[in-house]
Order: sequence, then C-alpha cells, then structure tokens
Amino acid sequence: MIRTAGRLFRYLLRLGPRTQNLRLLDMTGGYCPPLGPLNRPAILIMWHENILLPLGLGFHSPVALLVSQHRDADWLTMAADGMGFDIVRGSTTRGGGAALRKLKELSQSHAMVITPDGPKGPRRTMNLGATYLASLLQMPLIPVGVGMSRPWRLSTWDQFAVPKPGHRARIIFGTPIHVPRRCEREELENYNSAIGDDLEHITTVAQSWANDTFEYTSARRIGLLGNWVLANRQNRALALPELNPNVQRLQLELQPGSTDESKARRSA
Repeated sequence: MIRTAGRLFRYLLRLGPRTQNLRLLDMTGGYCPPLGPLNRPAILIMWHENILLPLGLGFHSPVALLVSQHRDADWLTMAADGMGFDIVRGSTTRGGGAALRKLKELSQSHAMVITPDGPKGPRRTMNLGATYLASLLQMPLIPVGVGMSRPWRLSTWDQFAVPKPGHRARIIFGTPIHVPRRCEREELENYNSAIGDDLEHITTVAQSWANDTFEYTSARRIGLLGNWVLANRQNRALALPELNPNVQRLQLELQPGSTDESKARRSA
C-alpha cells in the first residue's frame, strides 16, 4: 500500500508542471539542473513551502536532497527517492554531523537542494546551515524563487503551497552567490542574513511574475515533447531583474578600503 501510494505521488509530482501555465527563468550561468547538466556542483536553496513544484521538473545532474529526520519529512523522502535523488537525512539540529559528512562526500559530484527555513521554521527565516556549507565546501549558492497564482495552502507551520492545475506558476533560478572560505562567525552571519533577504526578494519577484501577465525576455516553458523552449512573448516583455542586491551591498562593504560609514551600517 505504501509503495503504491509512493508511486502515485511521484507520478503526480512529475505530471504537475505539465498541467500548469509554467515559466522558468534561468539566471545562473550554467547552474540550472532542469535545463541541463551543471557546470559544477552547487547548492540550490528555496523556502520549504515551495519545494513541491521544483522537484517535479526533473534534473539533468545528480542531486542530493537534504531532508530532516522529522517524521513530517517522510513523505518527501518517499517521493524523491524514486525520482533519482540521493536522500541525506539530517539538519542543523538533528543528525547534523552525519548529514554533513555525507554532503561532503557528495559535494564533488552532486548539486544539493536545501530548504534553509526547514524543518520546522520559523517560516522564511534563513538558518545558518546552507551558508556555512557553502563556505566550507566552496560551492556556489543558487537562490530559487517560486511563485504560484492562488495555490492551495496547507495548515502547516510554513503554509505549504500546492499549485493548482491550469494556474500560473513561475520559477526563477537566480544568480550564484559565493560565500568566502573560513568566514569569521560575524561575517558568516552577515552573509546569512543578506542571503535570506535575497531569497525572499527573488521569491517576491517570482510571485509578482505569477500574479501578472508580463514575460521576461529569456523565459522558458515546457514544450509538447517535454523539452524547454522559449516562452511566447505576449503582452509585455521585461528585462531581467536584479536578484542579489543585499549580498552585493554586503560584498561592497567588505571590500578593503570600505568607508567607516559603510562599516557602521553593516554593524547597525
């Protein structure tokens, strides 16, 4: 019975993107696994509530999915395990040491998917784990913004989103973020805060895209054969958005010779 339910759920997960008015925007420069093999492994981060839609896209590179040991995550493991993902159970609070060792082992060959506000919140609050991992393993972070037009929302801590068939859904794979190696604790926390703000920013951009009728100039949709093709440019076509303003501002302030005024703003 459990196996049958798992197979049905995986089928629905793969079918979902084909039933929606879905658009994808790739701003990664070669780190977007639905479109093709990655240039090199990267860490994809998205809010926990939005993970359902990206998982159904299908990835062209090996991907490790970090899933908590909490029982609420068992359904995700059941679904993803049969779709070719390598499952790593653990988090920054439960099973973290074993999970970190496994992620180090996979970091040479696999992209990683992490929900930095999981497993239990607070909702849309960036935990330190993904930022620490990016610094330790020197893997670029890719913020993934997901927007859906009037999804179903579950009564969970994150208001988990389930996309509706026929409605607009938009996914943006953002520009890479590189966290310096061997950051001091304060610098790592500053990066973590800026990355969390930029993940929220790209999610807001994706949601605005889902709520409106414009297109971005290089947006793609799923074609009849299941391949990604350029979307029809009806109505307005906009230039690409700026996606990492908070990290860029932080990096500017951290440059040698930055002014006392910028340092004061950073510590404020």
